[in-house]
Amino acid sequence: MRKNRDKTKELLEELVTELYREANVVRPAFMGDAYLLAGDGQYLGKITSNKSDPDAITNPYGRYGSRYSPFSIFNPSSPYGSREGALSIHNPHATTPPELYLQGKPAGRVTANKELPDAIDSEQFLRQLKSDPDAIWKLL
Repeated sequence: MRKNRDKTKELLEELVTELYREANVVRPAFMGDAYLLAGDGQYLGKITSNKSDPDAITNPYGRYGSRYSPFSIFNPSSPYGSREGALSIHNPHATTPPELYLQGKPAGRVTANKELPDAIDSEQFLRQLKSDPDAIWKLL
């Protein structure tokens, strides 16, 4: 009797791997977009006042704004939101905090580490994000 090898599992694993790879690719920013990019290349969301935008850091239910998401600066357990993470905006000793991009160009690193060149104070950033995200450029 010949064994009929089912390739469903193999195919599903390939598909899930490809979907995960695509989800972690930096999304192209439109000319007017502002967004955060982590020191490890992880996209951390778009900066917009539209709280229903699924990519918005200001969306508390979205992938980048939820305090439970591993890709959120608001998650105290994530590498991007913890007090100790080298990639976090909250770590005063971080060496590779997220970079703020405005119109596709790096504008500065959002960090609690005041020693870094081109540092944007994380507390000011969060206040501006809460009060008027569309005017985030005022921090520069």
